[in-house]
Amino acid sequence: MRAAIVVLSFALGMLFSAPAHGAERCGDLAGDEEALAFVWSALDAACGCAPAPQKDWKSAYRAFSACAKSVVAQAIEDGNARAKCRSTLLRGIRRSTCARPEEWTTCCLTNRRGRTSCRLRKHADRCVSTASHTAVMGESATCLDACHDVAGEPGGPGGPACEGTGPPTHGLSPQEETLLQLINGHRRSEGAAPVEACVSLNRAAQDHANDLRDRKYFAHKGKNGSEFWERACDAGYSAGCGPTTWMGEIIAGYDAAPQGAFDQWLNSPGHEYILSTANYTRAGIGRACGGPLGHYWVVDFAAAAEPSCE
Repeated sequence: MRAAIVVLSFALGMLFSAPAHGAERCGDLAGDEEALAFVWSALDAACGCAPAPQKDWKSAYRAFSACAKSVVAQAIEDGNARAKCRSTLLRGIRRSTCARPEEWTTCCLTNRRGRTSCRLRKHADRCVSTASHTAVMGESATCLDACHDVAGEPGGPGGPACEGTGPPTHGLSPQEETLLQLINGHRRSEGAAPVEACVSLNRAAQDHANDLRDRKYFAHKGKNGSEFWERACDAGYSAGCGPTTWMGEIIAGYDAAPQGAFDQWLNSPGHEYILSTANYTRAGIGRACGGPLGHYWVVDFAAAAEPSCE
């Protein structure tokens, strides 16, 4: 039954199947941020990203850099990133704390015009504010995403609050409630009964959304190897242990608004099928913002109603 209920994430390569856009810089097209996150995730998996011993960090960095450049070249050849993004990815490698001594850190500098740049510092105490720049410590290994939220981006210090992004929640935030209404409106139009929010599934979906953001990847399978029904089981949804009921999961990135995430799924046949499957009676929704894609949405569907949903 598992093969029938698992849906794959959309292929990043499809984002670049439209007519050529050779003039746009990296970051100008809607799929660029997702592509950068995808490539960096592949790079991390293939090359590793860990501090190096102080005495031998240069040789460790040379090995990491060679591996990383190979991954970038392959990603561009396979169509998972545009050639215009090559320099951005290579700059991210050079300004990464991967294979550097533990004391090294990323430093995010914001000038008076609100423009943010990223620098690598050999010691945390060298990330300091000046008369012309405000400095903030980066929270990740690479400048590709360490400074994403510094200059008032959604979820950052100067941006709007993102509800439902803390520890896994029991209820739904207003944004998540809106998404549930959109899902049920579509289900009614397709002749399927609406789904009800389920506390344990909310918990599983929120936990996965947080993990996608915090560990910088985009997939149904967790970084720890978990499948979505296993995460539901761990969150208290007993029918997910096996599973012993029909279940499905859809995920979306980039869009801040519920309508944007919903439209992504509606325009994908595989995801639309999950949205309108009549078997499902319960759903859990999680939303997180920050990280490489800016926003992450997760919806877990299930057929069985059980006490953990109350």
